[in-house]
Amino acid sequence: MKRTAWPILKLLTAATLMCLALALLIGGCSLLGASSSPASGSTTLSSRTVESSHPATSAVARPPGLATPSSTSLRPPKSTTTTLIRATGDAKAIARKLGPSVVGVTAVLSRSRTETREALGTGVVYSATGLIITNNHVITGESATPSARITVTLSNGKTLAATLVGRDPTTDLAVLRVRAHGLFPAVFRTDLSALAVGDFAVAMGNPRILAHPVVSGHVTAFLHHVRYKGLSGVHDVIESDVPLAHGNSGGPLADALGRVIGIDAAEVVGEKAAVTLPSDLVIRIVKRLVATE
Repeated sequence: MKRTAWPILKLLTAATLMCLALALLIGGCSLLGASSSPASGSTTLSSRTVESSHPATSAVARPPGLATPSSTSLRPPKSTTTTLIRATGDAKAIARKLGPSVVGVTAVLSRSRTETREALGTGVVYSATGLIITNNHVITGESATPSARITVTLSNGKTLAATLVGRDPTTDLAVLRVRAHGLFPAVFRTDLSALAVGDFAVAMGNPRILAHPVVSGHVTAFLHHVRYKGLSGVHDVIESDVPLAHGNSGGPLADALGRVIGIDAAEVVGEKAAVTLPSDLVIRIVKRLVATE
């Protein structure tokens, strides 16, 4: 009996060790994925692990995100007798219309012989002469200093060097310029008074890094008098259930007619809610930044 027990015991021990090794391998992958999210109450959308073109190493750039609002959020009152009507729209048609105005933004944060750290996000063409709107955290990453090496990839795949026109960290907005003419500026809807909860909305992001660069959903709330850590210039935001991901930062949220109603900035963790800077705020800040160029 003892002689037959030893081989069985050895077999069980080997199987246990194999299971532990597999668990560690899976756990390591999970931890690597979790490390791409900030420890704050929300996660930003432009974090990306970038592999160097030299050795097989990588670094993660995690720009600071929007925190959960600390003030009371104004949401539509719930009623047992009223059914919320959610509008529908044609996401593909909106994407065809807005697509030429959406660009990819890459900011090199640091570079060494072993690795390159980049912040990757999205931008929106503001003018035919080369002005691009994006988030400030897309060009700064975790640093307070903007990258000196920023590139913009147009919808046709052409990549251009970009210069920083101006930025406003208090609203997480930045304006870039590329040497190009004949670009397709997006149409911004600056009067949002008729925008309603339940309206159809489409977000577009950088196709280079997003598995689903076009996603849709609905406006779910308008948050007023919100306070975000480090963003003293943001008081009102649009909330939606559009499923944003890392890489959507700086990209547009559009209505059913393809008009930009805001710039996507963050996703609130645990609530499946996207936070968008409203277009009236965006245009006001952009005009001020361009005027000081």
